[in-house]
Amino acid sequence: MPANLHPLRRQQTVISGQQKSILPGETKVVGRPRIYDPIADGMLIREQGLENKSVRIICEETGFSRCRVQKALDALVRGPQESDKPAKEKKKPPRINSIDTLKLDLQPGIVHRFILTSIQDDEPVWDELHQNLLAYAAHVGAHIYPFGFTYQRGLFEDHTVRTACYDAEVRDDIILDRLFLTDDVLVVSDANVLPTSSNPLGGWKNANNGKTVIVPHPRIAQESLPRMSGEKPQFAITTGCLSRPSYTPRAAGRKAIAHHTCGALLVEIDVDGHIFPRHLIADENGSFHDLDCFVANGRVYPGVRVASIVWPDWHHAQIDHRIALATVGYDSKSKEFVRNNNLLDALRPHYQFSHDSLDFRARNHHAIDDPIEMARVAAKGMDNVEDEIRSTMSFLNGMWRDWCETVVIEGNHDNAIAKWLKAPHGQKDPTNAYFWHRMLSVWHDAVRRNETINITESAFRMCGLDDAVHFCGAGQSWIVQDIEHGMHGDLGYNGSRGNPKQFARSGRKSNTGHTHSSGIFDGAYVSGMGGELDQGYNRGPGSWVHVVILTYLSGARTLLPMAADGRYRAMG
Repeated sequence: MPANLHPLRRQQTVISGQQKSILPGETKVVGRPRIYDPIADGMLIREQGLENKSVRIICEETGFSRCRVQKALDALVRGPQESDKPAKEKKKPPRINSIDTLKLDLQPGIVHRFILTSIQDDEPVWDELHQNLLAYAAHVGAHIYPFGFTYQRGLFEDHTVRTACYDAEVRDDIILDRLFLTDDVLVVSDANVLPTSSNPLGGWKNANNGKTVIVPHPRIAQESLPRMSGEKPQFAITTGCLSRPSYTPRAAGRKAIAHHTCGALLVEIDVDGHIFPRHLIADENGSFHDLDCFVANGRVYPGVRVASIVWPDWHHAQIDHRIALATVGYDSKSKEFVRNNNLLDALRPHYQFSHDSLDFRARNHHAIDDPIEMARVAAKGMDNVEDEIRSTMSFLNGMWRDWCETVVIEGNHDNAIAKWLKAPHGQKDPTNAYFWHRMLSVWHDAVRRNETINITESAFRMCGLDDAVHFCGAGQSWIVQDIEHGMHGDLGYNGSRGNPKQFARSGRKSNTGHTHSSGIFDGAYVSGMGGELDQGYNRGPGSWVHVVILTYLSGARTLLPMAADGRYRAMG
């Protein structure tokens, strides 16, 4: 007899989380099993005079299952037992069926500023940080809004922020419902993401239909969101925390402590509705920096320099005119530097880092085999490689300041020189053949002398890059404030392609460029684009943004988004 027809063989299935045996011939019940009363079933069997009949006959007469009949007969023999009582319904966790929202009625025509932070239930605020935030809020005219989150509550407890217990210092100020600062800015006050979550923005980035979303959370994260061409940049971003770390001593808690960040998010809304968010990250004393201000001991100290600025990828041949003017005072139309109130001279960094300084538009690898694009480049007079490199070097030299170390990070567009020299196009290129052969001879001379050179740096120096400007080649390191600044971001580990999330997993803090879509992924910060957002080869929706990375003397960092007209803060 086949094994699957054996009369005693039982099949196993799982119903509503409990394992149940099913005899051949029984009907499999789908969903939650029904609850029976063996005493009531036994009395029914007795009333129908079936008590002394066989189980098979009782099943046929009553329609009960064999198991149900057997339990009823056992109850008749034993009498009422505690186990025979109908099981109680499981207690259900709290549910929601709607989401309440609030919207601020902001007065038009003036600048509005908000300092947003989060706080854990049953934990005190960090007094030093709180006092410094209050002092800075008074200094810049901002409102402080704390948002709560809960931790370590049982399944059947109410997890809503509304019912949690918070420090009396901020209890009355906590916003309970989702808050629209403007139509473009939603604070998901009720997100209540676990503080141990490794991806606090997960699932929330589209909560405002593609517009800016702010999630209260102690882990700092930020991403630029996709949008249609010409639309304002939008972000998904977390706030930082007003309370110190307090986690259970388990794996998730021990991991989360390293990423718990005390601080807040400053959101400035200009008169045209454009938003400028940036983080205020506290040091071990509860002090923090914001641009050129240092806030400590309840006082604001202006005029403080920053440790470093990582500029967005320049792509000099297609540099954005207004961004260049606002950041380093460069007029790309006249190719001259002007005296203006630019970011470089306002913050006076100890180091500045330039990424993808060269665009290599003259013979860009994206279009070198496209005759129409090459004709377009030639028609604009941009087809001379040596001229493009010399113009870019003049730009880099003009950025130099005697109070600042200027470092050029070799990017993939800079390194396009090497790819071009290795390909045969240059030898038959009447415009560039001389420079192609000249640079190739330099490279071959180094090979014959058994010397290792960086051909990109050689080309830069030959075309006028000043010796006072440092060059950091691909694969080299440049550490500032214990943060790696030497990576452009195109090269990953073990020969793979670079990826910010890969850098985040390495454990070393890094400031990189390359992606043109800025973000914060744990310790990996990524700048944006300094060139025009339309580079010709990027069509359709995109997440490219004009964003600068600031590193303060405390080692804290922030991303500094810029508007299309060059503003990096609300100007009024």
